[in-house]
Amino acid sequence: MYCIFPLSPNSASIRARKRPKPFSALYELRRLCLGRGHGGIVYEGTRKSDGLKVAIKFFRKSLERQRFIHVPGHNEPLVSQVAVNLMLQKPDRCPNIVALLDWFEEDNIYILVLEYPYPCLSMKDFLEIEHLSEDQARPLMRQAVNAAQHCIDHNICHGSLEIRNMLINVQTMTLMFIDFGRADLASTWGKPDPKHPDPRSGIPGPTWVEPGGESWGRGHAVADTVCCLGKLLLHTRSGRRTLYQCYFTTEDRAEIEELGLTEECLDLINRSVFAPPPDRPTIEEFLDHEWFKQG
Repeated sequence: MYCIFPLSPNSASIRARKRPKPFSALYELRRLCLGRGHGGIVYEGTRKSDGLKVAIKFFRKSLERQRFIHVPGHNEPLVSQVAVNLMLQKPDRCPNIVALLDWFEEDNIYILVLEYPYPCLSMKDFLEIEHLSEDQARPLMRQAVNAAQHCIDHNICHGSLEIRNMLINVQTMTLMFIDFGRADLASTWGKPDPKHPDPRSGIPGPTWVEPGGESWGRGHAVADTVCCLGKLLLHTRSGRRTLYQCYFTTEDRAEIEELGLTEECLDLINRSVFAPPPDRPTIEEFLDHEWFKQG
């Protein structure tokens, strides 16, 4: 069972993790900034032991914002970005999610050492260069669905599943999810934070109510994830900045219908993006849609 603990100044979880060697002895940091994530910045680096190219993310400790999750096998709760990455790798990892290779806790910051699928582009940058056909988009969408299902199966909701938080290796055409800075447990997804009463999930439409009567949980997380997958499918076909936004309006829907999409593609987008959360397909139903059976 995974439990969430609020961060407090006296929490044992903020004590420095004992390591045989410091970060600087194991990794070399380069000046190339790869990007900025939720509350953090990512640089290119190398592992000194074997020269492996890695991505190194730094983010500050914050007593106001950070959450901690207890992960089986660890005596103390771990900061959520570390916890969810570890949870996603047990008992096995997904090739479509960037792996956490190592992590460090220092006085004021956390350091995550991550897999770097070089050479790569963010999905956002890739789609500004490449205009994909539906047949070209289909294998990428299958990879995205695989990563999304892996997250839910491991009780994780990504929380910010946008094209800027996906990478594509331009040599292998492997799609990978990155930046779990807003991720949380799927089992409590959408539950209001006492310190920040607005729901963590940004799903439009009527309130989702779980069978047990609570307006948060796994069903809410699945609905959020499926909506994001539908938006990804739309972006692979539109390739236009005008459609890069959190929500879509009726006017956007009319514009989408002018993109020349097949009937099956348009139906899948409508079901996953525009339908109210309780009416959206599950991730399994999304992948079982007729659109994936074409080509």
